[in-house]
Amino acid sequence: MGTKTMTVTFPESTVRSKSQTVTILNLKSVESVSVNTGNVTYSVNGNNITINVSNGTYTRYTTSTYTDSKALSDVRKEVVTGHYWKWTFQSLPGHPNGGWYDVWPSLPSSVSHTTADGYSGTLTLRVIGGYNPATRAPMPTYNGTTEGEKVYDAGATQYGYYDGTVYKNITTTTYYYAYTVTIMYIDNTAPTVTLTTADNQVLSEGNAFSIQGSVQDTDSGNVVTVKYKINSGTARAVVSGVSDGSSPLSFARTLTCANKRLWDGATDISGADLAEGVDHTLTVWAEDDQGGKSAEITRKFRVIHNRPPAISGQDGDIGSINTPPSLTYTVTDPEGSTFTVTEKLNDTVIRTFTGQPGVENTMTIPHDLWLPLEPGVPQTLKIEATDSAGIKSVRTYMFTRAEDKIVFDGLDFDNLPPDLLDKFTTDVPARRILLTPDWTIPPGAVVLVEACNNAFDAQPTWEDVTFHARNNRGYLFLNQQKTADKWGVNFRFTIEKGTATDPIIVKGIGGAFD
Repeated sequence: MGTKTMTVTFPESTVRSKSQTVTILNLKSVESVSVNTGNVTYSVNGNNITINVSNGTYTRYTTSTYTDSKALSDVRKEVVTGHYWKWTFQSLPGHPNGGWYDVWPSLPSSVSHTTADGYSGTLTLRVIGGYNPATRAPMPTYNGTTEGEKVYDAGATQYGYYDGTVYKNITTTTYYYAYTVTIMYIDNTAPTVTLTTADNQVLSEGNAFSIQGSVQDTDSGNVVTVKYKINSGTARAVVSGVSDGSSPLSFARTLTCANKRLWDGATDISGADLAEGVDHTLTVWAEDDQGGKSAEITRKFRVIHNRPPAISGQDGDIGSINTPPSLTYTVTDPEGSTFTVTEKLNDTVIRTFTGQPGVENTMTIPHDLWLPLEPGVPQTLKIEATDSAGIKSVRTYMFTRAEDKIVFDGLDFDNLPPDLLDKFTTDVPARRILLTPDWTIPPGAVVLVEACNNAFDAQPTWEDVTFHARNNRGYLFLNQQKTADKWGVNFRFTIEKGTATDPIIVKGIGGAFD
């Protein structure tokens, strides 16, 4: 699924619990709702999400102070205690016998007052209450100036009520709250990929690696792109298309394994050499233009680096030989690539041809290359096989041309150029031949020179012309028969060292025939 994020802001206010409704088009589901402070709950109705936040920590606060007042009435009662006196007879002027007389302290005209909730001020006396006599009790006989005087004393109270205005300084604090809510939701269905590429493939030089399958997106109108990567390399697109909501979109891309890497045409996909003997990973997925991404699908594969063609046999030393060698061999390519074979004598190319896997080939040395070889000197024969990627293998043979014998086995009519072959072809049997060798033949050497006038026969009639060749004389052919369809002249010679101690030198041979 393509999960998206929406941030909802509740602006700062003095309200701690708040609610807000947001609308998300094509809402599929709500994955989570979180708030930066306090608590959050939510409910979903179609495309609408209602968010409720509460109990958040305040973002800031302000304070203000004012003086409050309130009037108090009859809130305070002041009590004073006085005395009554009574005499049993008149003893003092102005104090009749048997009367009551009182003495009272005065009530204060104002008092300071503080209420239980902290208000304070000055209250004024409003009213004085009456007396509250106590039980009068006889007092002891007063030993005054008059004999027999009785004085009675009793306690009593007097009270007063106060009222007025009291005051208090009030400080108020105002708290402010703000919330940030994060909604994780899905408003799009992710694409689904089906990959048909085989797992655990082994790729060698020139092999194709096909990436193919299909992708489906149930959201009509979405633009879907299939992507892939090799190992942790660059992601690349395979195909893009617009979904109709129901029909799968097919995709295919063919890569080629070459030079230790994977290529898409001329583009290096892997970006680095792919190691042998380890698993490499193809990863394929799909993305749509609404943020949806499919699950990633992987395939493992391995690579085998390009190997050179295999030439049968082993490198070796043929030894000392007096006739051109004949070597048979086969060539195969491990990856099945095409290859070219080149045969060489030292650094001279004998022939080059397109090889056929497993077909037996024969390498030999033509006479025109054999004769100039210096006897007793090491020589090298090479078979080179090069595949289409330029990877080459070489099979090498060493040999030394023997010094005791020189053999020229005649002209190879099968490989002579047509214009040269024509010169040795006759309409009728040749009657005479003159051979004029340019050579040095020391005493003790054994020479055999032969010629024929039916050279195209499977078994030509060779005639000994040694005497005539050594003495530069013409020779008359004896043969008048042939089995082939045409006549032709050829010659051959063999020179053996024998008992000679000086070098045998052959520079060439000329001649004529008619």
